[in-house]
Amino acid sequence: MENKKQILETQDMDEKQAAFIMNFINQNLMHARHVENERLTFNSIYMAMIGGILAFSFSIDIPLLSIFLIITLLVLGRIAVALTQRWDYVFDTHIKSAENGYKIIEDYYLKGGLQDAEEV
Repeated sequence: MENKKQILETQDMDEKQAAFIMNFINQNLMHARHVENERLTFNSIYMAMIGGILAFSFSIDIPLLSIFLIITLLVLGRIAVALTQRWDYVFDTHIKSAENGYKIIEDYYLKGGLQDAEEV
């Protein structure tokens, strides 16, 4: 930790800010990846559960229980949609934050953007 602190103290303010923004970008991308993995895992488990409940409800001879299971699936479906919308919002927020940080870094290091860097 002290070594890292000494490195930061020897750099000027602009490099400290750039390091902070790079860390900000990194953290947002890691959080976005985590949210995406949560969403994929949830949807996989949810689809397996839906398949199992549907198979069970069509294999039993009790119509009232089948109707109850189908209604339960509709309620669970609404909960799943709400959770997925929330995860989408969080994912989009992290990606937009990382993009904003990248734009700041791009302006700092590549004043004219990537096109100028490719010409050099």
